[in-house]
Amino acid sequence: MKEVSNMNWYSDEVYNYQTKIPLKIPGYDELYKMMNYLMSVYVSSENKHIHMLIVGAGGGQELITLGNRNEGWTFTGVDPSIKMLRIAQQRTKKAGINANFIHGEVEGITGKFTGATCMLVLHFLKEAEQEKLLKEISERLKSGAPLFVASVVDEKGSEFQWKMKAWKEYMLSNGIPIEEWLNFEKSIDNTIHLISSAKMKHLLNRSGFTEVTKFYKGFLVEGWVGVNG
Repeated sequence: MKEVSNMNWYSDEVYNYQTKIPLKIPGYDELYKMMNYLMSVYVSSENKHIHMLIVGAGGGQELITLGNRNEGWTFTGVDPSIKMLRIAQQRTKKAGINANFIHGEVEGITGKFTGATCMLVLHFLKEAEQEKLLKEISERLKSGAPLFVASVVDEKGSEFQWKMKAWKEYMLSNGIPIEEWLNFEKSIDNTIHLISSAKMKHLLNRSGFTEVTKFYKGFLVEGWVGVNG
């Protein structure tokens, strides 16, 4: 489950997701490449079995990026949208990536993982729900395992307004219809919940993660990494 809009994750709209999302987020492909290279550094090459937990795995971008570049890694992907999971299943099967899929929530997963991702998911949750999810991920990670998070992060003010104006022009210049931008704009504080960068770092710390660092920024989308304590 992911996006920067109010897409219905249970409708056929999801089949357009992978085509449109790189047109909406500046540096989308680079965000995932950076996540991959950093993950490879955080995860020791001495680990004989690397098993990644992919939260919000629908669409499959994390699985494709990590799986294509890290031979031998295995993945468990979880998502509440069965249609998004089917897209991920098709993409990973075609790429020959070893992935297991769970239709549901993180709380239903058992085991300990070498690392995890939660990309473009958190902003759909209110702060208390964000902390709950992060703690559930922490409980399923080995000590020292990294978590990579990408989310819409900002706080309203003068800077917020000009970033939104620039983002609008970016999307429209890439062919995104004005109706989609207006829907996204309306979703702020409704289905998309903003928190500040400082609060994001505090939230990760409070959920059990240390060495928290921001590694990406594209308008309001930020990428963060922390190590499970």
